[in-house]
Amino acid sequence: MIREYLDNKPEVVAFSNYSWNRNLSIGIATEIKRRDPSTLIIFGGPNYPLEDPVRERWFRTFPAVDVYANGEGERPFQQLVDAWAETGSIEEVKRAGVDGCHALVDGKLFRTNDVTPRLAALDEFPSPYVKGYLDEFLIEHKLIPLMETNRGCPFACTFCEKGVTAWNKITFGPVERFREELRYVAERTSASFLLLGDNNFGMFKEDIEFAQVMRDSYETYGFPTMISAGGTAKARYDRVLESVKVLKGALPISVSVQSMDDAVLKNIKRKNLPFEKLLEIAADRYSDDSATRTKGEMILCLPGDTREKHVAGLCRLVDAGVSFMLVYTLILLDGSELSTEESRSKWSMKTMFRLNHRSFGSYEFGDTKVRAHEVEEVVVALDSMPFEDYLECRSFYFTLGVFYLDEIVFELLEFLKNFGIKTSDFIRYVHKEGRARFSPGLEKLYAS
Repeated sequence: MIREYLDNKPEVVAFSNYSWNRNLSIGIATEIKRRDPSTLIIFGGPNYPLEDPVRERWFRTFPAVDVYANGEGERPFQQLVDAWAETGSIEEVKRAGVDGCHALVDGKLFRTNDVTPRLAALDEFPSPYVKGYLDEFLIEHKLIPLMETNRGCPFACTFCEKGVTAWNKITFGPVERFREELRYVAERTSASFLLLGDNNFGMFKEDIEFAQVMRDSYETYGFPTMISAGGTAKARYDRVLESVKVLKGALPISVSVQSMDDAVLKNIKRKNLPFEKLLEIAADRYSDDSATRTKGEMILCLPGDTREKHVAGLCRLVDAGVSFMLVYTLILLDGSELSTEESRSKWSMKTMFRLNHRSFGSYEFGDTKVRAHEVEEVVVALDSMPFEDYLECRSFYFTLGVFYLDEIVFELLEFLKNFGIKTSDFIRYVHKEGRARFSPGLEKLYAS
């Protein structure tokens, strides 16, 4: 991007704003403004606060940003560029009244509607892949193609920016458009992996057809060998299983329960499948004709969470036979309900900041350098979970990782089941009693 700017000096520069690139984007935008204050800087993306007073502070903190397109970006970006082409004035663009676009005008937040209206379908705008705009990125072996078959999420989870009402509608693209995009990518990419931006792949009847398109692509081009989705569906697992089986193991099933406690789930506006269904899904991976794999996900320090609830939830997933688990510390994402001042106060959240994994660097920008590092704000204590209990939960997950997820004692765990000893009982015993017999090296890992 820096090279393109220096070579072409565009009058308008736009950035997609996520938690893993905000500070880098701000750094580049700031340097562009230093070089040419007349450049129109547009930001968009989910990493943007929900509350107007916080939004106003956001603009004051990042004065290089002229306009923020809140919501889907295709239509407002086009309208903002049209306004710029007509007026050539940043101030006039700010006042243009484009739906869902925010700016500081006379020192105050100015906007026409909170969020841009949703697209009726994903093919309202042409594919950037098929147009050839991304060809140079497809041949870069470090980059993974990202595609989507639908956009939106019907759920209202408070920890996710997609839980707000604006994203509850689901919009689809035609199967033939997806087939054309995938063919174009498969013929050019050096990657073997495909990322799907869908939040609930497999939940809709159309997904089975999309799955067949991806399978056909693999058999024709050898791409994709593996698929990662923003998440497999949180409902209609009959369709999920059918889609996964069409893909023959290329896509693991995500059992993203986040919590196994009903009170916690109510607090975050989440409803999981009945536990019996989770057992059925996990058992399916052991059937002779199935190549499916199950991945469980939980979040630590959700509102109402306790050490006992969290550990009990992990143990239930283990005993259900979920093959791989990830435990995330709750991240307060801008754009999510839990990041608001009201939620922070309601649940007495205590937070800390940590570096975002591998998201730092120093970048040459002509005669200067842009240095940036990204940080996450994570919840480490609540009214229901002291900091010490948070640390104990992290320690228990480490035990789970070493003695279950890494499968170094897989045969022993299977042997113990013959005597009615559950895997979770063994993990609890190792964590509580077995640590006295740990090697110095392993004990050092726990202490770190």
